[in-house]
Amino acid sequence: MEQKLVSIVMPNYNSEKYLRNCIESVLQQTYKNFEFIIIDDNSTDTSREIINSYTDERITLQCLSKNNQICNALNKGLSLAKGEYIARIDSDDIWHYDKLEKQIQFLESSPGYKACFSHVNIIDTDGKNINHKEHALYSLFSAENSTQKEWLEYFLTKGNRLSHPSVVFKKEILDEIGIYNYFCLQSQDFELWLRLIIKHPIYVYPKKLVDYRWDENPEKISKNSMESNIRFLNEALIIKFDFFNKLKKEDFIHFFKQDFINPNATSNTEILLEKAILLIFKYGSYKDLKLIGFYLLNQGLLEPQGKHILEEKMGYSLKDIYKSNTEHLYFDILLGDIYKQLAVTKSKLEEAQLVYKELEETKKTVATLNMQIDYLNKHVADVTFQLHGVVNSSSWKVTKPMRKIISVIGSKKSQ
Repeated sequence: MEQKLVSIVMPNYNSEKYLRNCIESVLQQTYKNFEFIIIDDNSTDTSREIINSYTDERITLQCLSKNNQICNALNKGLSLAKGEYIARIDSDDIWHYDKLEKQIQFLESSPGYKACFSHVNIIDTDGKNINHKEHALYSLFSAENSTQKEWLEYFLTKGNRLSHPSVVFKKEILDEIGIYNYFCLQSQDFELWLRLIIKHPIYVYPKKLVDYRWDENPEKISKNSMESNIRFLNEALIIKFDFFNKLKKEDFIHFFKQDFINPNATSNTEILLEKAILLIFKYGSYKDLKLIGFYLLNQGLLEPQGKHILEEKMGYSLKDIYKSNTEHLYFDILLGDIYKQLAVTKSKLEEAQLVYKELEETKKTVATLNMQIDYLNKHVADVTFQLHGVVNSSSWKVTKPMRKIISVIGSKKSQ
């Protein structure tokens, strides 16, 4: 069977340490019909020299004159892609030799699926497997296959659990869902998966086909820092708000019909209020979703029939709404994490204070022992001096023969 062309898109920025291993893992694929589009995002290290050292005609290097981060680089790569399939890899990750072959075989034999992901290994900066050490991350990217509705609920309530460098998808879906959202830096893949899952089911190949590098380099987008965490929360709120605000009526009915308060809801106002009540009451424990729900409810109540629909068709009074709107919603997720960190820090400080107190007591004990040792040393010195005086006295010397005789007699008596 003729192999379909796959466009492999790889953004790169200052990954000279890992670049050769990454590139060679692509060039050594058992699936041979691909173009390898590398977008160098104005690297300042030797990345370009390393890439240019390869003469494989399948490689296309596009060098950007200004660094604009990953979304810009990815979209530039997509604009150059000619393949029927798109595959993604990051410049510090490694593909297993048969990755493309397995995933393309699945997609070609399963026309109902437009995208295929896989499980991954977690590796450190030296390429060592750290699945056990980073068990939470390893488990996160070991997702089981689920329905579109299950994926949708997971994305909205918990976040992403699909490894970006494991994906292969039909290029045609970009005509339906669009390219990467330039607004999103921390969550550019998560935002795309949300748009994808509304249109098509996805498949997770249940084998580890990628070595995903976990590197705390401060230049990495995925690094765990306060700045990146704040940005992610900001992006996630906008992503989810935009998702529900733009979710078409037919799609909302398809995925959430079983959750409707009014099963006969069809008008735009009815659907808007169903979205709001769903987010406020079913998903109310997720504060970002609850906040979005209140926004949609406000929009619904501004409609001429909004209050009537809420009370008569859905059974909620204004008092119910007022009562549900009595808790903090802004930045509580982040603040909650900060409070946890402060609690841990306080606990460690208290432990340190106890250790310090014990140390001070030990120092006092040591000081007392040193005083006693000094006293004993002085006492021993005095006794030694006195003994020395006795031993060297004339009377001690004169009586030496007598003491020897006494000693011999005492020895014989004991026998």
